[in-house]
Amino acid sequence: MPEDAIRLKELNLGCWLGVAMAVLTMAVQPLLRLSDHPFVHVLQIVLGVLILPGLIASTGVAGNIHAFSLFVAAVINAFIYSLLGWLLFSMVARIKRRR
Repeated sequence: MPEDAIRLKELNLGCWLGVAMAVLTMAVQPLLRLSDHPFVHVLQIVLGVLILPGLIASTGVAGNIHAFSLFVAAVINAFIYSLLGWLLFSMVARIKRRR
């Protein structure tokens, strides 16, 4: 596979991770209602922790804990997780190429 195609694939996967986290941020209210099932309960807590950076940053942008925007939090989470996903997938691709 050509080098440019690999880089485009890494960027694409990172963007999809960012979009998934943005959608998850917009669905924060169902995450707050914890399930009685133990596995689902733990999954909800883990996903809630993953969207926390965007919520905290959105609160900082708004300047008030009661006036933060979920849209701003979703955009921030999309940016953060797109960047992290791109870096992660790039590292994995480099490790695979070295083998």
